[in-house]
Amino acid sequence: TILPPHDEHGGDMAAQVVEMLSEPDQYAFVEQRNRKKGGEEIWVSWAIRPMYDAGGHLFEILLAGTDITARKQLEAKLRDLATTDALTGVANRRYFVEVSEQEIARSQRYARPLSLLMLDLDHFKSVNDTHGHDVGDLALISIVKVFSRIMREQDICGRLGGEEFGMLLPETSEDQARYV
Repeated sequence: TILPPHDEHGGDMAAQVVEMLSEPDQYAFVEQRNRKKGGEEIWVSWAIRPMYDAGGHLFEILLAGTDITARKQLEAKLRDLATTDALTGVANRRYFVEVSEQEIARSQRYARPLSLLMLDLDHFKSVNDTHGHDVGDLALISIVKVFSRIMREQDICGRLGGEEFGMLLPETSEDQARYV
């Protein structure tokens, strides 16, 4: 049993359907999150087809739903793999650059401060050479944990290279960035 539908943005499915099906021979497909009676959240893909009589009056709507939860979970996992550094869990280089470009444009558009910190761990090669790559990996993970303690929710940390990190600080002046 599925409770009244809502989409991921809080919209009403009925209003979406009415808008999409304003003309005969229209089909609509809507993907949305739903809650089962027990509270479990699932994703459903709805196929919607209006049926009109000879006079062009709507007399029924055919609705078929398919559980697509597994597909949505896989999509989320693929998104994470495409944007996240596997070792440290911060943004990977490609995603960090993409987000940085968006934030720079936003900063310029609204004339708001934005700071970018570049962090390179000096002599990190000697950690790997002396103690091995497993210890080096643990050190990188520990460093990212330190970063996460000082970062705000809107800040973005990315691993740009082996031991190189970037930290994007929206709404942060040069003096505030020096403090960080």
